[in-house]
Amino acid sequence: MKQENGIYTTPCKVNGLQLRFIFDTGASNVSISLSEAIFMLKNGYLADTDLHGSTYSQIANGDIIENTSINIRELEIGGIKLFNVSAIIVHELSAPLLLGQSAIQKLGKIQLEDDELVIINKKVLSESYSPIDSKPLIMKAQGYYFDGLYSLSSDTYEWAYLLYPESFDCLNLFLMAASFYNCNFYEKCITYSLEASECTSDENQLFYTYQQIGDSYREIEDFGRARLNLEKALTYASNSEQKSSIYFSFGRIKLATKNYNEASKDFGYSAYLMEFHNNITEHDYIYGKYKNSALGEIYYFQHMCYVFLDYKDKSDKSAIRAAMLGYNGAIEYCKMLDLDFNKYFDKK
Repeated sequence: MKQENGIYTTPCKVNGLQLRFIFDTGASNVSISLSEAIFMLKNGYLADTDLHGSTYSQIANGDIIENTSINIRELEIGGIKLFNVSAIIVHELSAPLLLGQSAIQKLGKIQLEDDELVIINKKVLSESYSPIDSKPLIMKAQGYYFDGLYSLSSDTYEWAYLLYPESFDCLNLFLMAASFYNCNFYEKCITYSLEASECTSDENQLFYTYQQIGDSYREIEDFGRARLNLEKALTYASNSEQKSSIYFSFGRIKLATKNYNEASKDFGYSAYLMEFHNNITEHDYIYGKYKNSALGEIYYFQHMCYVFLDYKDKSDKSAIRAAMLGYNGAIEYCKMLDLDFNKYFDKK
């Protein structure tokens, strides 16, 4: 490494592109600036499929800033190749390049000797730590998760897991997987969810775990495995709301595979189960007495099926239902098309 103005920098290759990063153990993620990202996209070092949408991180002064989450397929440090490293694009042209914990933790145990970074065999890492070392990280990661800071949560959880995996209970394995799901890292979500499924007999936890696995497979378009795991989740469903969420996922699979008629039936049954669970009727929400954006989302997906089937009246009616329930996408859609509520619903 090279010392520059009190900080250490180290050369790395990102998907084959030679760059120099600040070695920053206090940074959660590898980060690159907007200018590097633009260059990499233009020259083939990053692909559109490597981009995973918006995420948020906390900087040194405590502010929360928006970034773009990306996957680095290959990051090479000193001849050691790391694969599928989570990273962020900082939305500033001149932001520094930081080699943070999402890469450092994959190296295993390290130590600094003058201007050299010494990497010790990763296999002996957990032997050098105790549960005491990782439990504060687990608690911090759990806090990030419940605050909605999923990128920070997933990074902190994975760091703790690398230090001492035996410290994890089933709940925190599930929350780590859920953090990755919310960051669009579906393969990691599946890996940790499967581990969570093996350490519990609690049927409620098994329901949410298999649902998460199924939805992750759906997102990566492995629809066969998605349906198998969702069907397994359905066997553990204990109430109509849980069953509703599974039929909603079934509908999304059929929508993605262009089976619009069957998808609309699944969305309809999902809506029925949700209404039954909450003991509500159409009368409740057409008078504005009841708002439920989750139920609204179901009706809006049903509306999309009817659009593809060219059932205009059914499509408009489902969109209006979704809007009356408070689903923002439907509200904007109805405003844009100036849909007439009274044409479809009689308030008498």
